[in-house]
Amino acid sequence: MVSAECADYAGVDKPSGAARNYDRQNAIPSPTLAGRRWPEVPDGGAAVTTATIFADASYDVRNKAAGWAAWIKADGRASAMASGAFKALPSTSSDAELLAIANAMHSANRLGMIDEGAEILLQSDSIHALSIVLWAIPGSVERRHANSAAIVRSKWPKLKDDAKKAVEVIRAIVAARGLKVACRHVRGHTEGAGRQYVNRAVDAAARERMRQAKKASGAPQ
Repeated sequence: MVSAECADYAGVDKPSGAARNYDRQNAIPSPTLAGRRWPEVPDGGAAVTTATIFADASYDVRNKAAGWAAWIKADGRASAMASGAFKALPSTSSDAELLAIANAMHSANRLGMIDEGAEILLQSDSIHALSIVLWAIPGSVERRHANSAAIVRSKWPKLKDDAKKAVEVIRAIVAARGLKVACRHVRGHTEGAGRQYVNRAVDAAARERMRQAKKASGAPQ
């Protein structure tokens, strides 16, 4: 398993000013989570044709401290995880979830987990964030699971600045790599193996990053 301390958007070729600013605001180094066990697969050198990305955010509504985490699995390669705390405080929990997806996609790109033309399956427990992705990426589709809730594609969402920057980063990565994107809702805080296990692990990592950010800010615990 590969471990990444944070996402820095280095994988986006010559990002625009807004994307660079988003990078500085939302990606900060933080220590690797010790002792956490993530699902692993053998290393391999096969070309990646599909990749699955789980992304989650944890948000404290009282002081807006937030953390994010992601688990990435690509064909023929070891799984990877990435996590961090948001330096710029997200406006809402929904925006934090969208920012988490942007960070997760950048991490996958930076770690070499997605190749040109790869098919990416984005999984999140935020229907709102996934609906924004479906709106933002032409040709993106919903790929439901038996336990998934339906995602209604947004039509004309009113996005705040941090959400706009997240969309810009996601669009830039998709365009630069020629990716095909599918979205799938995963029910949060649900017992079970497989995708439920992974989502719980990502949620726990995001909450730990949020607590670190909260402690660093001096906010009451």
